Amino acid sequence: MKKYILYVLLIFLNMNFFTACFDDKSTDPDHPIPDIVIDTIGIPGAFRVTQNERLTIRPKVRRDNGDTSDLSYKWMLNTVATTTQATGANYSNYVCIGESEVLDTIIFLAPNEITYFLWFQVTDNKTQYRRDILWKVLVQSAYNEGILIANTKDGRTTDFSLIEGQQFTEGWTGADKITHNLYSNANGNTMDGLVKQICYSYNSVTKSKRFYCIGNDFYTLVDGLEYKLVGRDFEVIYDNTLSMKPEQIFFSSTGYIVWVNDGNMYPFNKGIARDYPIIQIPMGYAVQEGETQKIKTSKIDKYVAYTHQSGNSKSAWGVWYDKAEGRFLCQKGYPYVKKSIETFVSDPQKAFDPNNLPGLETVYAAIGVNGDFYMIMKNTTTGVYQVYVIERTTSSAKYLYNIPGNEMDQAIGYVVSEDGNVIYFATSTQIYAIVLGGVSPQVNLLYTISSGEITHFSMFRQAWYLINPMTYVSGAGYKVPIDTHENLLLTGVWDGNNGTLYTIPIVSASGGSIDQNNIKTYSGFGKILTVVSQQ
Repeated sequence: MKKYILYVLLIFLNMNFFTACFDDKSTDPDHPIPDIVIDTIGIPGAFRVTQNERLTIRPKVRRDNGDTSDLSYKWMLNTVATTTQATGANYSNYVCIGESEVLDTIIFLAPNEITYFLWFQVTDNKTQYRRDILWKVLVQSAYNEGILIANTKDGRTTDFSLIEGQQFTEGWTGADKITHNLYSNANGNTMDGLVKQICYSYNSVTKSKRFYCIGNDFYTLVDGLEYKLVGRDFEVIYDNTLSMKPEQIFFSSTGYIVWVNDGNMYPFNKGIARDYPIIQIPMGYAVQEGETQKIKTSKIDKYVAYTHQSGNSKSAWGVWYDKAEGRFLCQKGYPYVKKSIETFVSDPQKAFDPNNLPGLETVYAAIGVNGDFYMIMKNTTTGVYQVYVIERTTSSAKYLYNIPGNEMDQAIGYVVSEDGNVIYFATSTQIYAIVLGGVSPQVNLLYTISSGEITHFSMFRQAWYLINPMTYVSGAGYKVPIDTHENLLLTGVWDGNNGTLYTIPIVSASGGSIDQNNIKTYSGFGKILTVVSQQ
């Protein structure tokens, strides 16, 4: 989470607004009133203030006649963040936080990327003549960009920990920092249930940062600034007709959170779930049976590979396997607009026929190199693992790989690289790389855990990238700001008492090799359930 800079920007407002609150006779020769001057020289134009941090402002107030004994002071802070300039007429959202010339107070407001306003009033008590200054205030979270770790200490509930450091936090200097018990400290208790996946989202319109969490039978929505619970189950999905069987959740480049529940895929607008009611995308696809066209429905087999890059109406955005029909299917176009299922075109010149693949089951699905869809499948008859690659832009069958050996029988987690044609997977004690390039795939053992068992396996991907996959960086082109992006394998290890996160550097994206000499560890967690990057 990027640190939000608190700008306390001194704004001298048009005095015509303020004088409308009283009859200004300071320039009337029959009613001479010494002017009030608010001197802000020496006050910085920008401050960094976090929630619950003290803010001190020392303006110097003087009058032409030198007598300030009849002056009163009031510092008013509006409690609702707004993108529009506050006005004196809008009293309802203001609270008084000081009544002296100097402001010295704790800023209690919730962190927000939208501004608050601080209104300083100096009043002549005899004449009600007043001068005002308005400051713009942006309150930052106490927590920076980093990786959020969902972990459990009792095997029944979940808490959050945050690692901030050079590997995960853009511009970080100094020692790494770990903060534990974020959720329980914010809510007074841990989260019921074990979280198996977290999706981080940022809404550029509402400026909201959210964590969408799923377990085997629940949904939760958590505020991304304070880690407070926003809602649970039907408070999140707003459809009490659904069974609670969440399988997968992910962020779409189009600004939607998309999840798979009980074999169906649903989107809703990022930030506030109520903005758009959920809909069921797999409404069916047309098939020709003789002279009759029929509509068939689809059931997603465990996983959807969903792009986080914008596409066109002809390219696939989400791909999955329908076990009942023995075929790959896809969704094209914006998830909220395009509600129908699409089939693939059979082409005998391609690597495989997406419409004729019976007897498979989905092991994992994700986006790989070039933004293509990587479907990791197991043949239920032969037991052979296969990787089917579908090109993103043309929605055509690109590659088919048969994976040698049986090491994947024990896999507990997979990572599909977006930088090289490599798939990583972990068993309870070992990490492997499947190098797909060349004549035939190679399965290479990379690392063996000396003690304990692996409970989580993923890749570090900066939250910035998942939200801005094609954002241009001045002077660098299309480049993710932090170098460790796509270059660290994140491995959670549990020894029965303590959870440890291993960060394993990748040396060659195409060759699937690692740097064992520079593996770092972070300890003190419960059993690590899942990890997500935050910004």
